[in-house]
Amino acid sequence: LAAKDGRYEIALSEPMEELTALDSARLIAYDLPPGVSLALDERMGISDPQPTGAALFYRGSMLPRSARVTHGARTTVDATDAVCARDLLAVDPGEIDSRFIGRTAEPFALELTFAHPIASTRGDPVLLMDGWIEYPYCSTNFAMWQALAPLSPPTFEALDPATGAWQVIVKEYGYPAGMPREAAFPLDPALLPAGCTTLRITTNHELYIDRCRVVWSEPCSRVIEHDLTLVSADVRQSGFARRISAPQRRPIYDYEARVPLWDCKIQSGFYTATAIDASPLLTEVDDAVAIFSGGEELRFAFDASLPPLAAGWSRAFVLDLNGWCKDMDPLTGDGARVDPLPLRESESSPAPTRDALHRQFNTRYQGGR
Repeated sequence: LAAKDGRYEIALSEPMEELTALDSARLIAYDLPPGVSLALDERMGISDPQPTGAALFYRGSMLPRSARVTHGARTTVDATDAVCARDLLAVDPGEIDSRFIGRTAEPFALELTFAHPIASTRGDPVLLMDGWIEYPYCSTNFAMWQALAPLSPPTFEALDPATGAWQVIVKEYGYPAGMPREAAFPLDPALLPAGCTTLRITTNHELYIDRCRVVWSEPCSRVIEHDLTLVSADVRQSGFARRISAPQRRPIYDYEARVPLWDCKIQSGFYTATAIDASPLLTEVDDAVAIFSGGEELRFAFDASLPPLAAGWSRAFVLDLNGWCKDMDPLTGDGARVDPLPLRESESSPAPTRDALHRQFNTRYQGGR
């Protein structure tokens, strides 16, 4: 990030046929001592343990010594080069099931072998995976259920070197959630066989795995955390970023090539007014949400007053968001309307200030189009 007039500016844009209801926004700067890196406990969580969003600190990483991918019962192919470099060239997931979005015709398995045991006294082992996924929609999921062709999220297994048997670590763990990003998969040392050096990930999701490595998360008391002040936040008409399909279905949205209209509809309901500072909606996790639709963005400004870094230190920024999105798939519940707005605790009542904030800021009606 580069400061502009003493502020960090970030635009959160919505380029698809959906709405975003944002509850809170924080910008955190982590000052890291020499040799320390940061990852986030972040992924699409299917089975426990669920992602926490917590910062994970580590020193160094271990790339696979070898990697092999098998598609169904076919011959295994070497994939070492593909998973040892973060270069947006992913492991081939195999033939895509042409009937459905986001599903391969047969499961594929990625086997990762490391030079040293994964469990270590250095810290808690975590598999970091760079990659992206082709998301299915509600209608797609229903069609797969009808066809008795369900999706199987990635299952993680470990090879027992003593017996040669595979042991499940986490069934249907999760995956990198959407566009190219780094996802973290903590590995419970108690579930790893003694001396284990090999993992296997099996799925039929259209998952594109770019790089995999093992790190060891450890506490780091020297890290300095700065929670930057939210100065302003306003909704703007931004237009639709042009979608570019790169090889292996890698999605790119070109913000510099926006168009004012696109072939999509808008959910009917009340959205956050434009040209006003809506930051009171975003300072607390309280179910009071700023709402914007396709072709719009929420522009944040955070105070950029930070001390200079000491020699050899580095700084990492994390935008921490709480909120929801809702698309207009025909089988999405209430997908044609903004209401009903979600609650973090579905059985609870809204916070007392929620309705008052919504009456103050969410006054712009949109519908149809």
